[in-house]
Amino acid sequence: MKDNIGFIDKVKISIYNVGRYKELLKLRFSHALVYSILLSVLVGCISGIMNFASVTTMQNSIKEIMASDEFQFEMKDGILDFKNSPIKREAGRFLVLINTDISLEEVETIRNIVIHKDISVSILKDGISYRANDGVASFKYSDLPILFDNMNNETILRAASIMGILKYSIFIFTLLYTYLVLLFNSFMLSLVGLVLSKMNNINLNYGDVFKLCIYAMTLPTLINLIYPLGSVSILISGIYLILAMNKIRNDLI
Repeated sequence: MKDNIGFIDKVKISIYNVGRYKELLKLRFSHALVYSILLSVLVGCISGIMNFASVTTMQNSIKEIMASDEFQFEMKDGILDFKNSPIKREAGRFLVLINTDISLEEVETIRNIVIHKDISVSILKDGISYRANDGVASFKYSDLPILFDNMNNETILRAASIMGILKYSIFIFTLLYTYLVLLFNSFMLSLVGLVLSKMNNINLNYGDVFKLCIYAMTLPTLINLIYPLGSVSILISGIYLILAMNKIRNDLI
């Protein structure tokens, strides 16, 4: 066996060659730790770039809308005024209606407009009415502490500029979050791994069990890039860990 195994080879072994986990087990703990960092950086960077792009797209869309003459508005003391009200936008079974000439108390006057859509959002003078199939909900702007008493397009444009700073923070947070989740899941799995080690009469020390758990977390960590697995990550990793320990036990017999 080589004294070291490259990162790509470790990924391949971790995903589809459980029989070679014993080779990974013989490497120092620091190798597993470096592997977890590199894997987290790889996945975290990709997720971070995706989040960065999403925030950038949202930021540009907000700036474009708020800079247009069509959506000029002003809010004072909980009362909203769109200069070009009413405005209606439809997409399939979804509708957004901006009508700041009426209040929530008068929402029934636009029922014949929104009733034909599965989902509709009505932005009115003093609040928003939301309709989804048979369900209806509404709230007033004055009930939302996050809204300023006096707000207009310039306020939103300044907030959109702050998002430019926020997206860099999100990128860094995604990196750290990916690594911490990997370590936490590996730790939780290692507790089960210790029990499995005793049951299979392998008697691995905790450091070796933790190493196996880090490698077993490879596939779930990569899948999380395209689909969030949540607690299923532990289940998939557990299957890898059981298969690896069974292989190690058979080699000892």
